[in-house]
Amino acid sequence: MSPSSPRECAIAILKDNPERRMSATEIATEIIKRYPEICRKKQLESKQDLSSEKALITQIQSEIGTYLKGRTQEGIFLLPKDKNAGILRNLYYYSLKSIAQVEPISPPPAPPVVAPLPQPEKSHEFSEAALYPILGKWLKSQKIYSLRIDEKRSRNTKGQNGNQWLHPDLVGLQDIGDGLAPPVRDSMKVRRNLYSFEVKKELTTSNVRQSFFQCVSNSSWANFAYLVANKIEEAAQQELRLLCNSFGVGVIRISAPEEPILGDFVIQAAERANIDWMMVDRLYQENSDFQTYIQKINFFDKTKEIDSISWTHWMDR
Repeated sequence: MSPSSPRECAIAILKDNPERRMSATEIATEIIKRYPEICRKKQLESKQDLSSEKALITQIQSEIGTYLKGRTQEGIFLLPKDKNAGILRNLYYYSLKSIAQVEPISPPPAPPVVAPLPQPEKSHEFSEAALYPILGKWLKSQKIYSLRIDEKRSRNTKGQNGNQWLHPDLVGLQDIGDGLAPPVRDSMKVRRNLYSFEVKKELTTSNVRQSFFQCVSNSSWANFAYLVANKIEEAAQQELRLLCNSFGVGVIRISAPEEPILGDFVIQAAERANIDWMMVDRLYQENSDFQTYIQKINFFDKTKEIDSISWTHWMDR
């Protein structure tokens, strides 16, 4: 039987290439080559703009993990990324062997040690604001719907510096009942988690503590708080682990503009069970974008529905 969906296409491609380890990008590219009619249908039915091949590959690639999760009974296996073993991304493969019999990939031979030539430090040409829609689109793939909070829309009633470190860059809502049986969903008193995100182009040893405590300051009201960056120095990451362990903040790394939209939870945030409604009220009184956010939360609490378009239109401005 011919595949009728991208999920079935992904499984068929792996089964046609037994034992071959393939990344999500390779599988998505192969789906577009071999099943153009199914891809065209996905483009027409999607609420996102998937008109370009690049956008379509990025979307299918982000869904591959969901397509193939837990399919070991069908012979589909996941080889997780492991930098120490030379596996730089998740790999999927089809095998008739049991998972215990599958031979792991041998790590590549160590390259000869060659003293590198001094290179000028590359500057990040893009602005921090260019990362906001990238983060928003990736969060949607994680079923977290986000809004941009523009501090320029605040009333600034507290005077100069009165709102310093008050505004998160993005806020989000996640329907934690999504996918559950209707009677279970209906029994839940609270159906959503609220998120706060502080975005930086780069985290280095010189700015990591300031950036971290800015995030702590403007996200104390939310269930989950994340500091987000495109580039994180290794030494800064070590410092972040110490800080995150103490304050429960998480860290996300996202791709730069002009690259496929990718993200990774470097450090998972700890959940705060209770929302700080006094701080929520402070943000609501100050900022019109945050007022829109609260209105959308109220709509969800009453209807248990998320209007995807109204949550995502800001990304295409």
